[in-house]
Amino acid sequence: MATIKDVAKLADVSPSTVSIVAANKCAERKIPDATRDRVLKAMEILKYRPNRVARRLRSDEHSRPTIALYWPLDMRSHQIGRVLLGMQSEIEDYQSGCEVIVQPYTNNFLHKDPHLLKNDFFDGIIIGAPSFEDTAYLESIQPLVPTIIYNRRVKNYNCVYADNEAAMSKLTSILSDRGYKSVGILTSNQELNNYLGMSARKQVFIDYCRSAGIDVKASMIQGGDNTHLGGYEAIKNMYATQRMSGMDILFCNSDIMALGACKALRELDIQIPQKLAVVSMGFLDEEFTKFANPSLSVLQIPYEKMASEATKWIKALLDHRTDETDLRCFDIDFLLRETF
Repeated sequence: MATIKDVAKLADVSPSTVSIVAANKCAERKIPDATRDRVLKAMEILKYRPNRVARRLRSDEHSRPTIALYWPLDMRSHQIGRVLLGMQSEIEDYQSGCEVIVQPYTNNFLHKDPHLLKNDFFDGIIIGAPSFEDTAYLESIQPLVPTIIYNRRVKNYNCVYADNEAAMSKLTSILSDRGYKSVGILTSNQELNNYLGMSARKQVFIDYCRSAGIDVKASMIQGGDNTHLGGYEAIKNMYATQRMSGMDILFCNSDIMALGACKALRELDIQIPQKLAVVSMGFLDEEFTKFANPSLSVLQIPYEKMASEATKWIKALLDHRTDETDLRCFDIDFLLRETF
């Protein structure tokens, strides 16, 4: 692992100059731009990470490291409580604790955030649910602090994510064993732009179903807003246009949409699961779907476990106990209830 002396030697400056650049104090210490650029380039080549925790302990600053949780400003804000709950135990266990800052961002605009290219504000960063455009941006830069990507796989980053492919394979096997023949799908109409996980999961599920001989007609795939109302209106639209004939199970790519869909099915007197079974991905807290009427069958994303692991990983990187770049995959829990 590179040290401050290694950077100083490569940049042909003193270690104190590297410290000034790392602390982003070039202007007040009158460090020339050319020198600063040379140091930053050396830091990039050597993949040097300043030990901000140690620097704070040596200074008059407070000693608790700051971890930023980047989270998109959309319906996924419902999930942030589960993420923070997963982080909590690891935060409390860390020396005198950590400060956690929730940093809201808008999908496709992550490139406008200034802190990803600096090391003067956060000690570690967890980025949740980047879009396709955000992912491309992340792959083009190298943040100067330990960074974990949450529930996505991004090249050259440490990532924690749910195993969608294994879950879709298991779900298809269950459907086949129970004799289901024709599946409908509800998904977000923004999946290609903002909901990359939804898009990939839907395609994997379709491929597995077709391999198993389960019919997935294009006319039975319906997009809508990722809201209760979006799910409700999607079912009403499919029914009004007679696109539900022969469908014996509905897969919802979002439990928020699924709850709206179930309300529409009840109003249409389509009995669940006697006439149409419903199974959904699970993003909300388990109690929201457990106490729905009927209780919703979900494939529950392990947000708490992934958040705990991401926080533990950040701590190890901050303490220089690891320097690995790795992918850590988590199984999805099957909670099959009254709708299935």
